Amino acid sequence: MFPPDYNIAKYNLLTQEDCDTYYIEYHLSSDAAPAVEQYAKDEEFRLEYLRNIPVSDKSEHMNFRTFNYSKWVALRLGRKYSTDAVLSVDGELLF
Repeated sequence: MFPPDYNIAKYNLLTQEDCDTYYIEYHLSSDAAPAVEQYAKDEEFRLEYLRNIPVSDKSEHMNFRTFNYSKWVALRLGRKYSTDAVLSVDGELLF
């Protein structure tokens, strides 16, 4: 089961001709990031959103007790689409 913000973003991106990207960008949590990556039709919006995923600085230093799967996924997507990303020969993301 996906988080509500993922489902909202997916629905908006798939059903609305002129999707309200402002709402997705500024009112939904980082849970929407996988939906934006998969369903966004506007390539410019998709890349801009994924390069600037709204994740707090605390998410960078998660440990066993503070780990949050949704934030971890968003961080990986942000790193994957950042201009500083380093990929291996087989396309895997290196940190």
